[in-house]
Amino acid sequence: MNRREEMLRLLGRRERQGLSLKALALESGVPAGTLGFWAWKLLQETLRPSPSSDATCTAFVELVPGPDDRAAETGRMEIVLAGGRRVVVHDDVDEDRLVRLVRALERC
Repeated sequence: MNRREEMLRLLGRRERQGLSLKALALESGVPAGTLGFWAWKLLQETLRPSPSSDATCTAFVELVPGPDDRAAETGRMEIVLAGGRRVVVHDDVDEDRLVRLVRALERC
């Protein structure tokens, strides 16, 4: 596994479990400053697609069921952004509108 994949895995776990960088650093042995740098770097990649990629394509993210399964019953999904903001949308939301919304919120 390369360093980028390792950081994606660690930071994904951080978001899913709600860990602070300090707590993740203690668990993983990776310095908090390194984790913070990679969190910033990976966020920048999602905000600015590379010139070789399709401008409308976003990075793949892992979708995991949350603790509240009622969202699936109601046809909604909740998105937790890197800054901690939460967006709840219907699961049939227009993909292009959702991408524009998330990008705008991430810039705030």
